[in-house]
Amino acid sequence: MSLKSLLDVLSFAPVNHFSKLDGSRQMVSRMNCALLISDDEVYQEIPDPALNHFIQNLAQRLPAMAPLFRQPKPDELVSSRDNQVLIDRLYQHIKQNTPEAGRFYWAAQTWNMLCWQPIILMTSCVHLSGFQLSLSQVGQKLQGDFVGGLSLPSNAFLQCERLDSSLENRLKLGAYELETFLNVMLDQLTALYPINRKLASRLFADRLLSTLLQLQQTNLLPLQGTKDSNQQIILFAQQWLQALRLDDASGFMRIPFGEEGNGQEDRDQPERLALDRKGCCQHFRCNDSSVCASCPRHKPETRIELIKASWSKN
Repeated sequence: MSLKSLLDVLSFAPVNHFSKLDGSRQMVSRMNCALLISDDEVYQEIPDPALNHFIQNLAQRLPAMAPLFRQPKPDELVSSRDNQVLIDRLYQHIKQNTPEAGRFYWAAQTWNMLCWQPIILMTSCVHLSGFQLSLSQVGQKLQGDFVGGLSLPSNAFLQCERLDSSLENRLKLGAYELETFLNVMLDQLTALYPINRKLASRLFADRLLSTLLQLQQTNLLPLQGTKDSNQQIILFAQQWLQALRLDDASGFMRIPFGEEGNGQEDRDQPERLALDRKGCCQHFRCNDSSVCASCPRHKPETRIELIKASWSKN
């Protein structure tokens, strides 16, 4: 499977929902975890049971992330470090595997690889767990032209204080972490290779909103009992983009189900959300590739028809 295809289909498989975490935890506190030595002589940590449950469920849905409770290795991407050697290595692997695509694709794909895991991890942490995440301490494993695998030290997570654990507050803190990650990693990438910063921000926002859609479509997001879950997802998206100061970087389209709908769920929810992408991933530059169905290079009416056609195939 190509990297583009992998990123497009990354979604949460329909397994059991995350169980609700106990909301009675008292104060924000760093977790004290025992340390064990794994077979590869890397210190691995036994986390809080609720955190362990959350991460295990995430790993089930996205096995490519392969999260481990341990300190990041020296050869892993960590936003609090200088990653230019590793970023260059990733870029060169992508260039070697897609020589026909050119520098616009190589830079965009490098950026997508750097960002997809932190975005999914942070979005899931905010909406589905009782923990706050510090991205600056999370390690990402470089595997040739792919970034997949996470090292999660215990001090990267804080338990949310009961009186300060509203979704609004968690979201703002999560957005701050993501914005910091975006700026640091983008500075490190652009120090090596040119990439349009506006495009990079749009790709970042598109990935975040795509994650929200995935959470909605697998019924993982708590939607406060409202019938119109689409409106709630749109509100979440607006809150994230505003907190990230990326208000116009991505969005959703409401598309009528029409003949594609079937069953009671479709009658209750006559419209389906699709990603209104603002940035082009440049994948059309690769051999045997074409412009994505949701690409902003298409006229709006063409995008809608292509998106509907993809739904009918699925």
